[in-house]
Amino acid sequence: MERALKMYEHDPEVKLVILKNSSCCPFSFVLIVTYSILSPNCFIKGTGKAFCAGGDVVRMVHLVTAGHWSFSAAYYKRQLVLDYLLATYNKPLVFAMPEASIGHFPDVGASYFLSRLPGYYGEYLGLTGARIDGAEMVACGLATHFVLSKDLQSIENNLLAVPSSDTATIYEHIKKYINQARLNHGNYRKRLEIVNECFSKKTVEEILLSLENEVSRGADEWVAKAISSMKSASPTSLKIFLRSVIVITNASFISKN
Repeated sequence: MERALKMYEHDPEVKLVILKNSSCCPFSFVLIVTYSILSPNCFIKGTGKAFCAGGDVVRMVHLVTAGHWSFSAAYYKRQLVLDYLLATYNKPLVFAMPEASIGHFPDVGASYFLSRLPGYYGEYLGLTGARIDGAEMVACGLATHFVLSKDLQSIENNLLAVPSSDTATIYEHIKKYINQARLNHGNYRKRLEIVNECFSKKTVEEILLSLENEVSRGADEWVAKAISSMKSASPTSLKIFLRSVIVITNASFISKN
């Protein structure tokens, strides 16, 4: 994948790159590249499971335990190089995730974009692994557009024919398929209020205490689920993630310069 992305980045005939994952959660990743002389763009698709953190961790732990630490180090080096490439890509990247939902992903640069969600919503998602639907992803800023699954093939075909890297031009092609996802604004605002109250605390212990206070006042079920998720997670991982979000909140984004 890294090799293909570098090639397309320097190919003057390629105007944009589409990355698509056909399932929700990964481990194996098979790369399919669509590149036609009739199209100025390319389409990279993950088949099976791809673009996800979690499954790889299990395998790496087994390898390290068996004494193969160097393989794990090399693996994560390649992964982080790929993440850096995506973050600093010089051409428009379009990510398509059918029926997308967000799980637990406090790594691979997530601390940067989670820290920039409304209020303390990023801390909530990263610490609890809460899953949100497409409507909520758009509302909180994790996604820019919501497109129905039935329209994905049409939008892909349309984007493959875009003759420019200009983001405004690309948007004009995408907006033909934008669907107004149904968001329960009342529930979302109520959840965000509680999230901001609880997850604004500076330690994991204080966050948990604040959530437990909400439960004692009759808070919705999602609060109890958040507590359960945090208590079943690695305490060290939670503390590292929270610290990373706090530190990076005012940081500048990386560049190739």
